[in-house]
Amino acid sequence: METTISKEWTTHIREHIVKWPATRDDIVTACNNLEHVPEHERKFVTENLPEDTYANPEEVTKVLMEKM
Repeated sequence: METTISKEWTTHIREHIVKWPATRDDIVTACNNLEHVPEHERKFVTENLPEDTYANPEEVTKVLMEKM
């Protein structure tokens, strides 16, 4: 199964994580609280987003795209 980042997830990190920079834990916690983001995407983020502090949503998306 190919992993993708959905529009829902991208919208979520842009609109619902309002405090940037954000840590990996901040992002994972926020994503795991949303049922409209598919479970496989939440799992992918949890398993593939390295421990770091991210400056903005674009940085998070770039890191995850490199893991695909």
